[in-house]
Amino acid sequence: MDLQSAARQSPRPELPRIWGILRELETAGIITLAGKAYQRAQDPVVTPYKGKNKPKSPRRANRSHAELRGPGERANAQLKSWKILCAATPAWVTQMNRFRSVLP
Repeated sequence: MDLQSAARQSPRPELPRIWGILRELETAGIITLAGKAYQRAQDPVVTPYKGKNKPKSPRRANRSHAELRGPGERANAQLKSWKILCAATPAWVTQMNRFRSVLP
C-alpha cells in the first residue's frame, strides 16, 4: 500500500496528498512521526506498532514514539484554536507568502 492509500485512512486524508507535506519532509530529510492511520505509509513516516500483547521491544518502541510525538500533538492542538489559522488553505498560505515577500 502506498502513502496515498494510507492517507485515505486518516481523519483528514486529503491534506498530506494535496499539500505534498510528506514529500517535502522526505526531500528535506526529516523523519515524520505519525499515528496508526499511516501504518503502511513509506519513509519518512514512522508509525507505532499495531496489535495487542506485543513483545516488550515493540511496546518500548511505541512508548518512545508516543513520548516524542506528544509535544507536537499538543502544539497542533493549540494552533487549531488560533482563528487566523482556521482559514489556512494552500492558496491562502501562498498569498500570505507573497504579501510577506513584498513587505520591507
